[in-house]
Amino acid sequence: MSVYLENIGKEWLDDLPKNWKIDRLKDVCEKVVGGGTPKSSVSEYWENGNVIWISPTDFSKQKNNKFINNSERKITQLGLQKSSATLIPKGTVIMSSRASIGEAKIAKCAVSTNQGFVSYIPSKKLNSTYLFYIINAHLGNYFLKIASGTTFMEISRRQAKLEYIPLPSIDNQIEIVNYLDKTCENIDRTIELKEKQIVKIETYYYSLIKETVSKGLDKSNEAKSTYIEEIGAIPKHWAIKRLFNICSFVRGNSTFGKNELLDEGKYVALQYGKTYKVEEINEQFKFYVNDEFYKSSQVVNYGDTIFVSTSETMEDLGHSVFYNRKDVGLIGGEQILLKPNKNILDGKYLFYSSKVFGKGLKKFATGIKVFRFDVYDLKTIYTPLPPLKEQIQIASYLEKTTDKVNKIKEKLQAQIDTLKEYRKSLIHECVTGKKQIYKGNEGE
Repeated sequence: MSVYLENIGKEWLDDLPKNWKIDRLKDVCEKVVGGGTPKSSVSEYWENGNVIWISPTDFSKQKNNKFINNSERKITQLGLQKSSATLIPKGTVIMSSRASIGEAKIAKCAVSTNQGFVSYIPSKKLNSTYLFYIINAHLGNYFLKIASGTTFMEISRRQAKLEYIPLPSIDNQIEIVNYLDKTCENIDRTIELKEKQIVKIETYYYSLIKETVSKGLDKSNEAKSTYIEEIGAIPKHWAIKRLFNICSFVRGNSTFGKNELLDEGKYVALQYGKTYKVEEINEQFKFYVNDEFYKSSQVVNYGDTIFVSTSETMEDLGHSVFYNRKDVGLIGGEQILLKPNKNILDGKYLFYSSKVFGKGLKKFATGIKVFRFDVYDLKTIYTPLPPLKEQIQIASYLEKTTDKVNKIKEKLQAQIDTLKEYRKSLIHECVTGKKQIYKGNEGE
């Protein structure tokens, strides 16, 4: 192994073919640029805009596409001029530097982005799709590991442009791209089919939760109207309550960041960047802090439900998590804690109900760069309230169903992960020259 590569921590670039080079991204790109957001208060920057303006929401909605050519929101030419957004050309490789760090797409036409991205405009030395594959094979995961931040993890543009990449001739890059495009197509198709199966299961599961927490287990019960469109009719003997009548609320403001989390400690650290990825905080959640972050007002107990109140994507806004531990947790920022009144509300029933009313929180979302809702929005939401005994029965039924659903999803996800790992290793072999690609084996 090259001592130089070992010293700079780039061992993955060792043993390249002799005719390949190693270059920094900044030296093989015309530009490496960031993005920006026009002021939301200036209507002239937004109304009737025709400039594509990519946000993390657009990435998440088009997650299985290599290319991107449209956005949910658009800005005007004036908005482009008056902000840090940059119009980047077709063929630019756009990489997420915040939400879903390291995810990459190729611009299929001229676009702009918000500040959640680093965009590489390749020079004639670098093929766009070849760089896309390098990010897929290695750089994406590497950037995720070295990202820093308190509320949101982020990779800086400076870090992103100083990284080294393996660089064969442009003709060889094209040969590698052609081979990988053909080979990865079948893998990607299989992954997509399995992901669609998971979506179908999740859709069924959500409809089951919604039906059960609003209609109960005994469908023969006489019903009454709630006059609330999102809820519909409920059993006649149930009540309908606003959340502030049956819960207390805590706005998370503990200040611990990613770099302050411990593998062992006195208190479970419920940091936003970790909680939005899970459904339940149990013994497998191993992030802790000690006394320096303790605040009695921020304590999380068994049976509480945690809401993600801030997100860079609309999909994650309103995500809820059940606290299923006996030890004490501390809630971090960008989250709201619901503590059920245990005399009238079962914690697990509240959690399952939150999967329904949580979707309604999206209508309260404000923001352009980052979406959020306020604790007041949460307090005003109505939810069905069966007798306590019935709540416990409903929660028990849904918990058993959840276990079955999770086992099916876990099996499918394991298959997807295996395929993705194979895809990544194949790409890695090609972009590091371990697998020699030439015109004769492009169709293998």
